[in-house]
Amino acid sequence: TRVASFGGAAIERLHRSSDPGDDDTSEGNSSASTRRGPEPETKEDRRIGMIEGMVLLAFLVFFVSIIQVLQYPDPQVRSYSYKTVFAIIAIFEALSFVRIQNEVFLAVLVDPYVGGKESALRH
Repeated sequence: TRVASFGGAAIERLHRSSDPGDDDTSEGNSSASTRRGPEPETKEDRRIGMIEGMVLLAFLVFFVSIIQVLQYPDPQVRSYSYKTVFAIIAIFEALSFVRIQNEVFLAVLVDPYVGGKESALRH
């Protein structure tokens, strides 16, 4: 069997080709040899797979470099790198907190009084 790339289009095609209603047996031809297999991979599928592979590789290199900096033998570099990583985590947590706070504020306090029935049903 052929291994498909991790591209969404290739996986979707594999799912479509394995649908039971997608074969030719419903037309009276009960031969199993007429069943279609997965469609051949296109250039777009290869490009998407290449991009996904590069992104995964970039994340891997990034996390390995973070671990390398956090385990650096010089105590000053290690201390500064920990402070930087914790500051980045604090920024992302603050952004998430503000986003959740705004959504709750809009959904609980503003929409029931201003939005009417349609906005209450939306949530």
